Amino acid sequence: MNQQVKLGNMKPEDLIKWNVVSRFLSGSRETVRKNAIPKIHQAFLKELFEAMNQVIEKYFPKQDAP
Repeated sequence: MNQQVKLGNMKPEDLIKWNVVSRFLSGSRETVRKNAIPKIHQAFLKELFEAMNQVIEKYFPKQDAP
């Protein structure tokens, strides 16, 4: 259960390998970073993070504090 709480609080940005996403989008491992996303790729990553949030919330729903 502790693992569920931790995973449920994770952000999609923490779950991806930025160098792999960068290579996929731009061909370079260094172009897209967690703290520097070029404007051309922002819409794609926004949709990706929204989809990841839906899956995270489905399988690891946030639990109310006791």
